[in-house]
Amino acid sequence: MDMMPETSCSRASPEFSSRTPASPTFVAAVEEQENVTIAIDRVREEFALQTFTVSGHTFGATVSFGIAGFHGNVAPNLSDLVSQADAALYLAKHKGRNRIEFAN
Repeated sequence: MDMMPETSCSRASPEFSSRTPASPTFVAAVEEQENVTIAIDRVREEFALQTFTVSGHTFGATVSFGIAGFHGNVAPNLSDLVSQADAALYLAKHKGRNRIEFAN
């Protein structure tokens, strides 16, 4: 039996300001939620180690991710998948930022 990979849609938001440009969206085919968590945690942790300097002021930032996915042969509408990932992103921010949340 062929296993269909789960496709995930991830929304990311840098958290150094209350107003940020549109959050980037990533779409990837993966087989396990655990693999998504491992990969995104690496990105999240590396980003948190960076410092940024603007107009002589140095600061750090964190990033949260909201992730939505599906199994099977029939993909949901991309805008629905992005909306689910966006809702998960806002949940991540609400729960304390610098984290990953998966849509239900």
